[in-house]
Amino acid sequence: IGRLLSPARDTEVIRQTLTKLETRLSGNRRIIADRLRQHLDQTGLLETDEVHGKVLSSLGRAKRRFAQIKVQNGGFDVLEAGLHATYRKGRRALARAQLEPDDEAFHDLRKSVQQHWRQMLLVSRAWPEMCRARASAARDIAQILGEEHDHAVLAAFADTHRNNGLASEEIDIIQQDCRARQLELQ
Repeated sequence: IGRLLSPARDTEVIRQTLTKLETRLSGNRRIIADRLRQHLDQTGLLETDEVHGKVLSSLGRAKRRFAQIKVQNGGFDVLEAGLHATYRKGRRALARAQLEPDDEAFHDLRKSVQQHWRQMLLVSRAWPEMCRARASAARDIAQILGEEHDHAVLAAFADTHRNNGLASEEIDIIQQDCRARQLELQ
């Protein structure tokens, strides 16, 4: 379902990220960002009725499958292994982002943090103070990593439109501004 929605989601992310970036820019840099927005408005992808229908159909199937899930006995043991696995995966993603700080590594870290955040919300009734604090911290980190990723998406979009509406030098300027913001957020 996420893959069906990703072109429209990416278009909206790029639009919002350009708006955020523009508030940090002045002069010629702001003009370049505005020109890239105009190019996005001409070429951006929107959700079509066909995609909308596929999404609703997929959600209906998922809802029916979810309703059929039966959890039998086991208590916390049923969840413990999954919680440990997700946490280990997140620690590996953090180590990788520290060793290889590229867009993919930080995106993987973001996904792990989001998963931990949601898991803490799911089990928060078992230990409210601890789980809510962890969920809150994970949410905050996920939001920062989300903005970092949004700038990576914008930089990639700009690169794919090099010499197609904007000069290569103008694209370089947008990418430099995106990378600078990513480094701040990292």
